[in-house]
Amino acid sequence: MERQVKVLEEQSRRLEKKRRQYSWQQAEGIISEEELRTAFKQIKSEESVISEQIGRLEHFRREPAPMDMATFKKLAEFWPGEIIGNLAKATDDVRARFAEMFDLHAIIRP
Repeated sequence: MERQVKVLEEQSRRLEKKRRQYSWQQAEGIISEEELRTAFKQIKSEESVISEQIGRLEHFRREPAPMDMATFKKLAEFWPGEIIGNLAKATDDVRARFAEMFDLHAIIRP
C-alpha cells in the first residue's frame, strides 16, 4: 500500500512539473492561452483522480486489519480451556472488558 501511495505522489509531482512547463511555454509564446487553459483543465482532472485514490488508500490504511486464519485457529484452540474457564469465575467488570477487547456482544448473567 505504501508503494501505491508513493507512485501516486510521484504522478502528482509529475503533473505539477507539467503544469509549470505549460505555464512557461505560454509565457514564451509557444502555446496559446486557450491551449494553456485546456492543458490545465486536463491536469486538474488528473490531479483530482489521484487525490481521490490517495484518500481511499489512506482511509483503507486506517481501518483495522482483519484477523488472519492462523491466529483465529490458535485462538479457537486456546479459547475453550483457558478463557471460558476463567470467565466463568470472573467479575462482571472483567467480563465487560473482555467483551470490549474482542468487540463481542456478551450477555452477563447473575
